[in-house]
Parts: sequence; structure tokens; C-alpha cells
Amino acid sequence: MSNIIKGIYSWYCAHDTEQAQSYLRSQGMTFDGGIEEHGFYIEVKHQPEILTRLEAAGYLDQDKDRAWHIMSITERGISLYLCHIEAGDSYVFIPQENIICIHTVDNGFINDVRHHVAITKTTL
Repeated sequence: MSNIIKGIYSWYCAHDTEQAQSYLRSQGMTFDGGIEEHGFYIEVKHQPEILTRLEAAGYLDQDKDRAWHIMSITERGISLYLCHIEAGDSYVFIPQENIICIHTVDNGFINDVRHHVAITKTTL
């Protein structure tokens, strides 16, 4: 497992959407359509062991996006909400001190950039 945690800000488990949007705005990240169901990538210094164990146990296999559900994003860190039909509910908090960056750059974005650069190079 890499040190990148893929998360989706889920409307059904969001603690305080306005607080999260306000924090992200203060960092220069704006979302015209809101952040509900928006994907985020959280790069961390150290992967929380519990996430590694849960992924190895197959927790993400139940999610079509293979993403963790983000409950809150604040200046203190990010909380993940875990829900399993048999095991119940749980939470994981990732403190700000462990977070390197939060971004929205997915593989599709990177591939589009790569494709555009390749086309531009062939026309020069």
C-alpha cells in the first residue's frame, strides 16, 4: 500500500461540510459544485497501520471506488468513517502532522497532461 490514501467526501457521513469547505478554501482549493462525493488524495508521511490491516482484510473490496469515506477535513486533520454491514461503524483520525498534502489529481488528469504534452511535442 502506498502512502497515498484515496478518499471520497461522502455526504451521508460528513460531519460538517461547511467547515471542510471553509478549510479547503483557506488553502486555495475551491469547489463550485461543493465537495460532496468529491475525490481527494491524501499523501501521508506514515501510512496508518490500521488502514493497511483493513485493506489487507478486504475492507475496500466492498467499495466500487476502492476509497475511504472522509467524514471531516479540518486544520487538525482528516477523519475517515468506516462502515461495514457486519462489523458496524468505526473511525480513523489522521492528524495534520502526518499529512504531506491533500490533492485532487487523479490518474485521468495525469494521462490527459501526458497526452497533451505528447501532441504538443509532435507539432513543434
